[in-house]
Amino acid sequence: MSALQDLARRLADWDPPGDAVGIRTFDTLGALVAGSKTEEGRAIAASLRGFDDGLPATVTRRVATVRLTELDDIHMPTCTTPGAVVVPTAITVAASLGVNSAVYRRAVVVGYEAMTRLAAAIDGAHIVYRGVWPTYFCAPFAAAALSATVLDLDAARLANALGIALTRATGLTSEVVGMPIGRWLTIGDAARAGCAAAFAARDGFVAEVDLDRITAGAGFAFHKAALNADGPAAIDEVSVKPFPIAKQSLAAVEAALRLRDCAELGPVRVHVPGAYARMIGAAAQAESRLSRLSSAAWNLALAFCRPEELQDLERTLSPDDQQLARLSASIEVVDDPELSLFYPLRWPARVEMSGHVETVIDAIGDPPIGNDLAAVEAKWHERPEELGPLREASLATDLSRINALLDSRREDP
Repeated sequence: MSALQDLARRLADWDPPGDAVGIRTFDTLGALVAGSKTEEGRAIAASLRGFDDGLPATVTRRVATVRLTELDDIHMPTCTTPGAVVVPTAITVAASLGVNSAVYRRAVVVGYEAMTRLAAAIDGAHIVYRGVWPTYFCAPFAAAALSATVLDLDAARLANALGIALTRATGLTSEVVGMPIGRWLTIGDAARAGCAAAFAARDGFVAEVDLDRITAGAGFAFHKAALNADGPAAIDEVSVKPFPIAKQSLAAVEAALRLRDCAELGPVRVHVPGAYARMIGAAAQAESRLSRLSSAAWNLALAFCRPEELQDLERTLSPDDQQLARLSASIEVVDDPELSLFYPLRWPARVEMSGHVETVIDAIGDPPIGNDLAAVEAKWHERPEELGPLREASLATDLSRINALLDSRREDP
């Protein structure tokens, strides 16, 4: 039995408790609502008209809209954001096929497992800094797994769905400059491709794939054992972001928020694991919203001077703002070998300023601190979106109610 067939058999029989599904659904759909109100979210809602307005287009738009927010959950050991792909895809497919909430919950758990297991097999936490986007590479695979679960495919057909999905996997995407950027539709289309793979497997199409060849073209290895390694359920191990930001900068921003009342503003040194020091050490760019979400210097400047702006999805403040520009220019990001030992299980930071030092190993929303309903409730309490009815429907995994609420909010055209 191949590693892929073994995984398919495991996923077909997978039945761990789905207690976290309602929480992840609430958190992810909050991001969908928030993202739909942004400039890029509105562009996504208007996309594909005249080409595709059906179920596949809805999957594309919903996944794209969640992922653009940087409010979605993240699985740190693999550097993937499973919720953005799994939850909107599962809701859309499950509601379309009229399955019950128990099937939906199982599909979500399976989707989280499929994405993170594949990402572990390709070493997502390290190849991401070599230009491969692991969430994008794994999105067809996760969408195929969850869609096959909704379709109640047996292990053999699930293996074919996963195989077909892998033939559509690539981690290469566009740069992050401009508006709206195509990478959001890229991840949405990847999820749609995974759904199509499951429906094709249902209809009898088969696919045997060479796992090593799938990744060799992109220049990285495939670690087959990671596909079927034992471990805790991935859905219980994701981190919840308290506000929109690249996760790599979050611990440093939390440290800065602790320091802002006890130190005078001055030169700042930020120590982080070497894997992503260069990434978050880059300056914010006026023409790149994502750079303003990822730049440690820019987000620390906000934390010190205008912390309320950390909740702004658009990061509308310009890098040309004189006060923020001066402060961000005084912030240096350095590779810390000691902190590198924690990565990728933890993404820590140490901030030094004016003789004061603050170290954050586990940030707010990380599993050791708490990624449960309390963490998600606290997060959305700080934001302007009104999620009351959607919260209740999400926690109950009431699919018909969820989709009615989403339709009434017009996230989809």
